[in-house]
Amino acid sequence: MSPLARLVVFVAFSAALPIGCAPPDKVDPDAAPPPGPYPVSADPVEGEAGVFIDKVLRTEFSDHIDGHGIKRSVFRLGSGPVSMWVMSYYDPVRGKLVVWPSSLLRKNAVWVFELKEGLTGLEGDPVEPGIITSFRTGEETGDNMPFPWTYYDNDAAPIFNSRCASCHGGASPMAGLSLENADGLWQTAMNVPADGWPEWDRIVPSRPGESYLVYKIIGDRRIVGKQMPRILMEGDQAQPLSQEEMETVSDWIASGTLLSTP
Repeated sequence: MSPLARLVVFVAFSAALPIGCAPPDKVDPDAAPPPGPYPVSADPVEGEAGVFIDKVLRTEFSDHIDGHGIKRSVFRLGSGPVSMWVMSYYDPVRGKLVVWPSSLLRKNAVWVFELKEGLTGLEGDPVEPGIITSFRTGEETGDNMPFPWTYYDNDAAPIFNSRCASCHGGASPMAGLSLENADGLWQTAMNVPADGWPEWDRIVPSRPGESYLVYKIIGDRRIVGKQMPRILMEGDQAQPLSQEEMETVSDWIASGTLLSTP
């Protein structure tokens, strides 16, 4: 049975379920993985009960997905015939699609989160559509946020200044990218085309999954050149940013590249 057919069966069945009843089984876990990126874990997990009605959904993928495709309506969060409008972005550092509802979910109800056609990997391989997870809400709200509010002055600037500005600073920054202060960063990185990947920008505010800079610091196998930061002397290699530092940069972009704390 195709993923779409499974969804139709599930929606029809869940609409008739008593509120609070567990959802039916989904895809065979022993089936061979599809050729493109595919979900490897989901939060909430399949069949989880008592989920917060303001839950942020996080789906980890086997490989990076192209954040540009998330601008289209490529997923559905629904309970029976009811669909919830959602907000979303892709976090390359954690390898997760982050989705959260625009308003509170219906209490004590079965919800299904489904991918539609249109999402692809970085190399254009399609992500197979289908149900990612289904769960049942409780009655409480939580304190889970889609990203921690992160600011340039307090959070991002110390990383850029200590790890990047020695090369990407001064009167002639490498590759024309200046990271030593906010003015230089805004002029040379924000919505500025990336040299490495055509049709990508270095930093896209609120969209770390569309920002080439993020893929450079994590060292994705498809980047042009080497992972940043690096030492220019032959045979030397700078230590990459720590996982915490990478997450801070991604969270700062997801926060909208905010300048300073209010």
